[in-house]
Amino acid sequence: MFVCRDFFGPTFSGIVTKQSSFAWTMTYYSFGSVAIVVAIMVLKLYRGIKVSHRKSRSHRTSKTAVNFRPNAAVNNNDETKPLLS
Repeated sequence: MFVCRDFFGPTFSGIVTKQSSFAWTMTYYSFGSVAIVVAIMVLKLYRGIKVSHRKSRSHRTSKTAVNFRPNAAVNNNDETKPLLS
């Protein structure tokens, strides 16, 4: 993976620089970098909304998940005692 990056990066840069000037090459790269950053942010935002929407739907439809208490004993009668005594 890293070998491909080390080969294709300078090769592509050389081809683009030969076709246009160095200033235009840097302009192309800056627009490409901004486009990649925006795409990553949109993807992260989409995944965050997707996960939060899935969590909110699972809590609304599942009644057992709300009433389930894994650490509570089955015959625990301490609920009638006051908390502050």
